[in-house]
Formats: sequence, C-alpha cells, structure tokens
Amino acid sequence: MCDPDIPIGLFNSEDAGAVIGNVTIWAADNGAFGKGWKSDDVFRNWLVKHSDEDKAKCAFVVAPDVVGDADATLERSAPWLPEIRRLGYKVAFVAQNGQENLPVPWDAFDCLFIGGDTKWKLGYEAYDLAKTAKGMGKWVHMGRVNSKKRLFYAKTIGCDSADGTAFAFNPSFNFEQMVRWLKEVNDVELFTKSHKICPTCSQRKEINEFNKHRRTADGYYFQCRACFNLRQSQYRQGRGAVL
Repeated sequence: MCDPDIPIGLFNSEDAGAVIGNVTIWAADNGAFGKGWKSDDVFRNWLVKHSDEDKAKCAFVVAPDVVGDADATLERSAPWLPEIRRLGYKVAFVAQNGQENLPVPWDAFDCLFIGGDTKWKLGYEAYDLAKTAKGMGKWVHMGRVNSKKRLFYAKTIGCDSADGTAFAFNPSFNFEQMVRWLKEVNDVELFTKSHKICPTCSQRKEINEFNKHRRTADGYYFQCRACFNLRQSQYRQGRGAVL
C-alpha cells in the first residue's frame, strides 16, 4: 500500500523477484498460473530467504496448486500448507474447479484464494466458498481481476483483496485507473436492510428484486433476478458466464 486510502500492495513471486523494501503489504504467488513455477526447492528457498520483517508484512503465500483442477490441487497443496506456516507465513489455499464437491481443509490455511476458470470463479460455487470462508474469519482473495466490474464483483462476494496483470501493460495509466476503481468500489455501500448491489449489473436494487436462496449468507441469491435469468438463458444457449 502506498497510501491508507489507496489499498494497493505487491503480489510478488520468485520469478518476478521484486524487492519488498518499503512495501507495507504483499503476498507471495507460487507461479503455477503461467510459467513461473520452477521446482519445490526453488520456491522453498525463495520463501526462506525473506527476513522476519518481510514475513510479518506478507498477507499470505499461495500454496502450490494445479490450475482448474481441485482434486489435483488438494493433493499438491497438502504438504505445503503446514510447511508454509512453519516457515513463518500465513498460507493461502487455492479453490479450483470442482472444489465444491470435495472436502476443504479449512483448519490448514488462513486465506481462501479463488482461482479456477472464469465460469467457475464467477459462479455460485465460488461465491458459496467465499461466504463460508468469511464466516470463519478467513481472508478471501480473488485472482485474475483486471476490470472494475470484476473488482466490484470480488468486493460484493466478500473478497478482501484481488490481483491482476493490468499493471504489466501501460503501468502508469493502469495504476491511476486502478486507484480510481478502488476508490469507487470502496465508497459503495453494498448492502442495507432494504437494498443490495447486484455484482453483475452493478445496480443498487430493492431486496425483493433478488431471488430467495436458502444457502446464501443474507438469504438472497447473489445476483438480481434479471441478471440471474439472463445468465440462465445464456447457459442454455452454451454461451458461458456473463462477466
């Protein structure tokens, strides 16, 4: 974070190799998404070399995962969850496609990282996991957030942080744009007793414009009825997710 009103931190990785320095908050990626992963030993040695001061400023370290595969991610991350904690960090477990059908090792991690492909990330399954994590007092992070609409959605489902690659392209312009997005998103009152914000259309609507849903935290489906119906129609036509 460069300013209390501009909550931007550093999402670092062994491959990126950024120096923590005066950064006040950062997180450590494992590099599995893309070509940043090298080996277990390289990742472990990179974590070990950070100072206690750097570790104290680290929000979480992302345990190794397998993109789009929850079953493989559970197996891959199992030995790393306790090891990352042993090294002095908080640890993030990545939820991938299919995690809703598998056990979640809630006691073994500090942060739920919402991964998966776009359709799964923006679906009810990820939403439900995020709400459960927040109810347990855990940090929730969403990966691949590169638009204001996606950032707004992440905020709406309870995410505490998000990352994206937007800064890598025209960073001076995109940094200023991200600051504006964050201010807009954080200034919005998402819920009241009579209204809530639909994360799909970004409109503040009356509660009765949302479907009831017994599994959601506030008793109402996370999209307004109009967006839900549109999404269902598009799924039936094989066109995928709305966002």
